[in-house]
Amino acid sequence: MASSRLHASRRIEMNGIAALRQKASIIVLSLIWFNAALIALRAVWASDASATVMVAGALVLAAGATAAWWADRTGTMTRMITGGVQAALVALLVYGFSGSSLQIDIHMYFFAALAITAAWIDWRSIAAFTVVTALHHLALYVVLPSAVFPGESDLSRVALHAVILVVEAGILVQMSHQMQKAFREVHAALEESRLSREAADRSNRDAEDLRSTSERQREERERAKAEDAERVRGVVDTLAGGLRNVAEGDLTARISEPFPGELDRLRVDFNASLEMLSKALGEVSENVGVIRAHSSEIDASADDFSRRTEQQAASLEETSSALEEITATVKQTSEKARLAATRSAEAKDTSTKSEPIVANAVSAMGRIEAVAGEITQIIGVIDEIAFQTNLLALNAGVEAARAGEAGAGFAVVAQEVRELAQRSATAAKQIKELINKSSTEVSSGVELVEATGKALGAIAGYVTEINEGLQGIADASQEEATGLQQISTAVARMDDVTQRNAAMAEETSAVVHHLNGQAEGLAALVARFRLDEVHEERQPSSSSDRSQAA
Repeated sequence: MASSRLHASRRIEMNGIAALRQKASIIVLSLIWFNAALIALRAVWASDASATVMVAGALVLAAGATAAWWADRTGTMTRMITGGVQAALVALLVYGFSGSSLQIDIHMYFFAALAITAAWIDWRSIAAFTVVTALHHLALYVVLPSAVFPGESDLSRVALHAVILVVEAGILVQMSHQMQKAFREVHAALEESRLSREAADRSNRDAEDLRSTSERQREERERAKAEDAERVRGVVDTLAGGLRNVAEGDLTARISEPFPGELDRLRVDFNASLEMLSKALGEVSENVGVIRAHSSEIDASADDFSRRTEQQAASLEETSSALEEITATVKQTSEKARLAATRSAEAKDTSTKSEPIVANAVSAMGRIEAVAGEITQIIGVIDEIAFQTNLLALNAGVEAARAGEAGAGFAVVAQEVRELAQRSATAAKQIKELINKSSTEVSSGVELVEATGKALGAIAGYVTEINEGLQGIADASQEEATGLQQISTAVARMDDVTQRNAAMAEETSAVVHHLNGQAEGLAALVARFRLDEVHEERQPSSSSDRSQAA
């Protein structure tokens, strides 16, 4: 039976290929006579080629191919002859274009004609075409090169054309082989299909007896499937409604009606999932409320801290300016105290030199009176300096009291300055009283010269004490200026640190504002869902806490 199937397959295969070759023979013969006519037309305009050779050769070749077809139709001989004739006709056409620039382009016709020859689905016709073309190129390349290529030709060009031709021929041979193989497979499949159809007919006859029974069983199964499908559809619709509520933000939806059979597990899992999701979102909502409350408190604290830092920075800046002014004033006071000490030393020298010249008392009294006047002015200046220093110390004490703990050290310094100013004022007052006494003694006249001499001695002692006091005032003023300079430097550093703190406070406030905005956005997202009553009752309490915190 297998042998009979194989013979039948081959018979069907041959019949199919024969039909194709019958159609291909008409195309090939038509192309052969078309090429003969094309050669005859070219012979009219050919200049370097022989018209007789072209026309006679074309007619002989076309007639020979036709005779072979008439005798053998689509046999092997016809396929081989037509393949060689196709190549020979193209060679005559190339010869007809001798001396023309188109001769090299006509070579492309070899490849086109070879592709048409493959319509025979036979490697022999392709081989015949390839052999004739190769012999044409090689023979005429030696004997008559102008019949193959225009101008001068070389072996490399011939080799190139040969390689291209061989490659195309190989591809076409492979295609022919694949088509024959495909025909065999198709025909085998058709035979198998025929046998299968016969077996199916037998099976149908056998199955006809069981059809009534199977039909009844099928109806019962379909009825059961319809009932199951209806139950599943109801479950799916219920779940779809619950999921639709969830999609709309309602997390309180629950499925209370039990599902039939094992499908009830879907309902239980659905309700449990919603319960867990509602609980999680409720906790998220509560945490968002706490975050918002804390962020509001932090925001208010940051704003307050930033405002107080700015105020502190402004106060420190004012304090620094005041310290600079006080430092400058103390430096001036120190310079004036040193000047007063210098003048006091001069007065001492003058008083010492006046002792041996008591005889010239009258004239000396005049000079002493003038010096006393100068000393009175200096004492007035010292008294004024002491008053201004006392006033500045009072102002510094007020500012230190405003600064609080940060100005405690500065308050001690201000107290010391005030005490020094008071002592300076007391000393100046005493000196002024002494000068007034000296003026009274001078006005008493010459008779009091001796008393004046003694008074001058006393004045010399007083001047020495004054010189020492003024020197101490000058030193103390210098130390005060140095301390005030250090305090001013420390205050400037504190001002710099406070400015940086203010910048950091502003940055912190901006971050807290951003955090508060993010918490508001998260709260808005959670508010899209409707949660259980437990979580809904907790949410307002957190809102009230936030309002109280605000």
